[in-house]
Amino acid sequence: RALGDKSAEADAYYRLGKLLFMTTGDLKGSFEALDHAESILASQPSSALMVDVFGYKGWILRRWGDSKGASEYFQKGAEMAESGGHESALPAILMALARTKIDTGHLDAAVENSRKVMAIARKLGNRRDEAFALTTIGEILSTKGDFKAALEHFEESMKISIEIGNLEYQSYG
Repeated sequence: RALGDKSAEADAYYRLGKLLFMTTGDLKGSFEALDHAESILASQPSSALMVDVFGYKGWILRRWGDSKGASEYFQKGAEMAESGGHESALPAILMALARTKIDTGHLDAAVENSRKVMAIARKLGNRRDEAFALTTIGEILSTKGDFKAALEHFEESMKISIEIGNLEYQSYG
C-alpha cells in the first residue's frame, strides 16, 4: 500500500477506537483499535496522528486507573509533538500529563507541565488552554496549602475565561 493509504487506514482505526469508547465504553476494544493505528503508523512515527493516538491511549489508560501507563503515553505524545513540529497538540497532551501527575501525587511535576502549557498557550494565543493551566496550578497550590497563590491563579483564570466567554473555568474563581 502507498503511504497515504496507510495513513487513511491508521486514521480509520484511530476513529474506530474513539467511537468504540464514546458509544459503548469499550476500553479494551478501543485500545486494541488504537494499537492497530499505532502499528500502522510505526513507519512514520512523528505524524500528528501518532500524537493523537498516544494521547487517546493515555486517556484510556487513565480511565482504566493506570496513571503510570497513561503518563508514559502522554509523555511519548508530548515528545513526539515537540520533535515533530506539532506544537498545537502540546497544550492538550501536556495538560493530560499534568492531570496524571496529580493522580500519582507528583504535584511539582504537574505544576511544571501546567506552566509549560501556559507558555505554549500564550505563544499560540490559546487563551482557553492558558486558563485551564492556571486553574490546574491553582488546584495544586490549594492542595499544597498555598491558598493565596492558588487564589491568584484562579482569579487570573477567571479573568481570561470571562474575556473569552468560557463559562467552564469561570466557576473555579
